[in-house]
Amino acid sequence: MISPKEFDNHISYLKYIFKQRVNKNPSYSLRAFARDLQISPARLSQILNQTGNLGPIISKKICKHLDLNEDDTKYFYNIASNKQTKFLEEDRKTYIEAESKWKSAIQVDLKDFATINKWYYLAIWNYLLLNKNNSLEGIQNAFPQVESSLIQECLSLLLKYFYITKENDLYIPTKEKMAVFSKASSKEIRDFHRQMITMATEAIEEQNINERFLYNMMIPMSQEKYPQFIKKLSDYLKIISQELDLNPANDPDLKNIYAVNFQIFKLSKDNNA
Repeated sequence: MISPKEFDNHISYLKYIFKQRVNKNPSYSLRAFARDLQISPARLSQILNQTGNLGPIISKKICKHLDLNEDDTKYFYNIASNKQTKFLEEDRKTYIEAESKWKSAIQVDLKDFATINKWYYLAIWNYLLLNKNNSLEGIQNAFPQVESSLIQECLSLLLKYFYITKENDLYIPTKEKMAVFSKASSKEIRDFHRQMITMATEAIEEQNINERFLYNMMIPMSQEKYPQFIKKLSDYLKIISQELDLNPANDPDLKNIYAVNFQIFKLSKDNNA
């Protein structure tokens, strides 16, 4: 049996053990797994869904019925201890804080987005948050690939929508976050996504490996779990930003704007044969 040391949390380990048993016996159920661990099905469900704590008594039962050796038992106790519970609570707290900031962000609806759907509009707005050189000249130096006339047009529209203000020839964002309406399938949204994908492709050739990161993962997915996957991915991106304090107001060393894109699409067709 695989050691729990191969996992960083007890939930992933238990799910792996359950999956292995199902692979050996397709009729093996969660109820049967609970029976074999000598805990109630409801309790096991709570543990696997992170809605219930795993105390020392149940940890002892699980380790005993999984026949773990002394070393693996100590490790399992550690990752299933209150430290792990505390981590999950802190994780949820960080998410709540991040979500609160996003709810207070500038809300850009689809109609307004149609006029600012060029990549450099959002890039320039985010650059202004750095507060490095918020003059027209500073913006032009930061984005030499964008024509000066387009930058001026961008600033005019951002001023019009009150996404920024102008003070002593410096452009200042009105809020720390901008949330773009992006759940609709529109020509403007699709055009914006194409721009970002094109720029990511160009970055492969034009940027140093230390300036870009591309990662690919192919995973099985059901249509039912797809929305859950997207939600968790979006939530954890906010958590990471919050935990690393990627806020120019708090960290003067933040100097550049990076594009973080996720492309998730289906590679295979349904085969019910």
